[in-house]
Amino acid sequence: MAANTRLGATFDELVDALKARINDTVAIHMRRMRETHPDEVIGDPVVEERIREFTAASMLAEYEAFRADTLPETPPPTDASGTRVIAQLGIPPDWILTGFRVGHRCHWEAWMDLVEQRVEDTEVRRQLLDRGSRFFFDYVDRLTALLMEEYERERDRVHRKRGGQRTVLVHQLLNGAEHDSQTIGWPLEHHHLGMLSWGKTPERTIEELGRALGRPVLVVESGMQGTRFGWASGAGPLGAADERMVSSFKPSHGQLALGLEAAGADGFVLTNRQSRRAGWVAWSTDDPVTRYRDVALEALAVEDEDSARAFVAAEIAGFDDHSARSQRLRETLLAYFGADQNAAAAAASLGVHQQTVANRIKAVEELLGSTVGARRGELELALRLHRCFTRRPPLPANLIAGEFG
Repeated sequence: MAANTRLGATFDELVDALKARINDTVAIHMRRMRETHPDEVIGDPVVEERIREFTAASMLAEYEAFRADTLPETPPPTDASGTRVIAQLGIPPDWILTGFRVGHRCHWEAWMDLVEQRVEDTEVRRQLLDRGSRFFFDYVDRLTALLMEEYERERDRVHRKRGGQRTVLVHQLLNGAEHDSQTIGWPLEHHHLGMLSWGKTPERTIEELGRALGRPVLVVESGMQGTRFGWASGAGPLGAADERMVSSFKPSHGQLALGLEAAGADGFVLTNRQSRRAGWVAWSTDDPVTRYRDVALEALAVEDEDSARAFVAAEIAGFDDHSARSQRLRETLLAYFGADQNAAAAAASLGVHQQTVANRIKAVEELLGSTVGARRGELELALRLHRCFTRRPPLPANLIAGEFG
């Protein structure tokens, strides 16, 4: 009886430890998934962040089931919602199977590591390892079977729904499938301006820009809650007056991220990808419109977020924290670069004395061990990335998407 009590207490402690290291386990999971996931999901920074939060929620639900030693009779809400989105976007069900196989490996490795590190008694260790092996295998088998059923139900629903089939086809095209204009029901041979819109009425925001350009627009579900993909397409490229209008455009509702105009089916895909990258930067701002051409540096650098974060930490070491002093130094350095390294102009934009700017620049150079001009390109990119990383608001807890209707 005493032995069973000790075993139970040890088990609960280890499950708590699993939950405590959830961020590390999710990071391992995401790294492994990048090797196998469709490019439309992994590689889009906003979607990737939503998948990261979804993965954490899914893992925590599994750990609680592990503690209770119960297998689900129906899919947990988080997993069911994610599966419906995958079906809605036309992503093959192998995405689900791969995700849970990778997750199973992550869980088992984390559990084995904890047991080996923290349990000295050989028999207790054996029992705990057996319990983890049995549960994690049974859980992934049960859940994938349930989710495959959920996937098929949702796919059937989407195919019956008006407009649902076009959304599936568009996402297949974005993910590398070959479709023509007749199949999609849109002139792919035209010139396209890709858009990502979010807010209460994202469709209206896309349509508003389309009307201003005098172009028809295609709007489809993006797979991310409260957002839509859009394309304003025309037989000819945008003219200079159109470009000026786009530069000054302010939507009546919501926010908008824009790619560069591109032609043909390949351009249709490319401008969408660019709008999504611009959306990642826009996520950390209040700007009503964010154009890829203005944020391409950040958008390209974050293709590998781990490396981007390491780059930021190295470039602005010593003034990358949340202290008031570091924030002033970063703000001043960005203003200084924005004024083409003119201290008087930077001071005017900040509302401080010119000598204050000079003193702050000197403080930065002492931390760097070099002049700011010597590494202007690297420093400016690091500062812009840091602003994105630190200002991002939390995502909704219900993961990567809403429902199609």
